[in-house]
Amino acid sequence: MHHNTPQMVPLNPGEQKLLDQITFGFGHGDDKVLRKSCAAASSLAILLLQREAIPEIRIRFFITPEFNTETNESRLQILESDGVTGYAVFSDPHFLELLHYFIYGPKLPDQVIAEFSNMAYPYEYISGGDVIDLRELVISLVEEYKLNPRDVAGEFFKLAIECGMDVYYAQSIQNVVCSIK
Repeated sequence: MHHNTPQMVPLNPGEQKLLDQITFGFGHGDDKVLRKSCAAASSLAILLLQREAIPEIRIRFFITPEFNTETNESRLQILESDGVTGYAVFSDPHFLELLHYFIYGPKLPDQVIAEFSNMAYPYEYISGGDVIDLRELVISLVEEYKLNPRDVAGEFFKLAIECGMDVYYAQSIQNVVCSIK
């Protein structure tokens, strides 16, 4: 079992054009910009799914309840609980953050991703002892790169599952980030 360091999904020119129309990460702002972003996001998500370009682990993060450590529902089920179903979920403003993850992977500095991945990947199976070492590494990375633990805890969970860790161990990594003061 060989893992690769999480990467951005390669986009073709048409997909890149749609991505260029999306504004990620803005709060309450311009409704026109938000509507344009959501429309482009929906089209882009559908194209990427049809092309099977999104890594399987990122799809599982979206559709599998166990990957949502805050509730018993998947992120898809939460979007659908608002009465939105089918392809319409890709037009929901809350989907923008998920699309960002689908395309770019965990929102962490490249060097943090590389250091964590290099430590996690030598092992075909990650044991409890490996997780202790990874937890120590994560603490040092958060401190070294002056990351806000609240902002990056979920991103480390994503990185851990992309490195092949099971949900329990990935949750352990997320919890150690949350515990950093």
